[in-house]
Amino acid sequence: MMKISLKQLTLFAVFAVTFWCGGLAQAAHVDGLYTANVELADSSSSARARAFSAALAEVLVKVTGQENLPAEQAARFSNAGAFIQQYRMLENGQISVTFDQLVLRRELDAAELPVWSAERPAIVVWLAVDEGGGRRSVLGAAGGLFGNNVAIADSYRQALYESADKRGLPLILPLMDGEDLVQVSFADVWGGFGDIMLAASARYSANVVLIGRLRLSGAKVPKVRWSMFVAGSEGAEWVGELGDGPRVAADMLGQQLATFAAAADAITVTVRGINTLDDYARVLDYLRGLSIVERVHVSRVVAGAVEFSIAARSDSERLNRDISQGGVLYEWAGGSAEVAPAGSAATLDSYRVADGLVYTIE
Repeated sequence: MMKISLKQLTLFAVFAVTFWCGGLAQAAHVDGLYTANVELADSSSSARARAFSAALAEVLVKVTGQENLPAEQAARFSNAGAFIQQYRMLENGQISVTFDQLVLRRELDAAELPVWSAERPAIVVWLAVDEGGGRRSVLGAAGGLFGNNVAIADSYRQALYESADKRGLPLILPLMDGEDLVQVSFADVWGGFGDIMLAASARYSANVVLIGRLRLSGAKVPKVRWSMFVAGSEGAEWVGELGDGPRVAADMLGQQLATFAAAADAITVTVRGINTLDDYARVLDYLRGLSIVERVHVSRVVAGAVEFSIAARSDSERLNRDISQGGVLYEWAGGSAEVAPAGSAATLDSYRVADGLVYTIE
């Protein structure tokens, strides 16, 4: 059974602060979140129905960030066929099933379940392997390990990639080329030096690092000592198998990054400095492109400023953090905004916006 330290359980809040306040400077777009490839026992309708259910179960894990749904909520997805967009047979005895994203998300919202967007943190995995007898290696994206054993290295890579794929995590293995070897030694990885590993991972456009230490002691299922580091935070630690590295990392990240359906009350966002149609289009596209934003409407317009009404899968605090990290809008230092209704002769400073977020365009 996998062991998770108490320290890991208490670090969820730390990771939340790091991600939301510091922002995910590097994130990757993950495709295929609503598609799963599963085994098809035979060509019967009952086997196909079981495959559909298995595929939906995999998709729900990837999309919600949760491995196990409460029974009452899980019951809403008992008819997998109701959510299918298309499916096709594969040559390897599997079936590929794609579910309708809009239909599935509506049901997830109705069930008050979280949805983790396709923008997810890229994770670099540094796996140090101690075979014994002084033979030590760090797993790279290609090639072998100790004694250039490519088969063993490939099996480790496959376990990591498969685990990450089941959770919708963009996983990167280091090249272990000259640049990596200059920055990182086996001792650095084995020692779990987060600062060193984060610095070495910068070339891969990732600010989340997963470090694994595997000592081959003759056990049929060797255990790995895992650590995860996020830029600006402490580390979390646990012990498990190879696949438990990406799996537990996904549990932690999904708990903090998945969001719930938009609140009933829209959030007011005022942007100053909009003087041209190009400015307006740029701001509107930016706001609509944020992963937690569901709808954007224009409430009021006055020369130099626009007030938007936004429905978001979060509160105003999280929305503020997401808006601020994109390098397009900056919090206005002047305090609360003053906007006049469209067509009014009032000046910019004659209409007060209560409880809103105020920005200025770059």
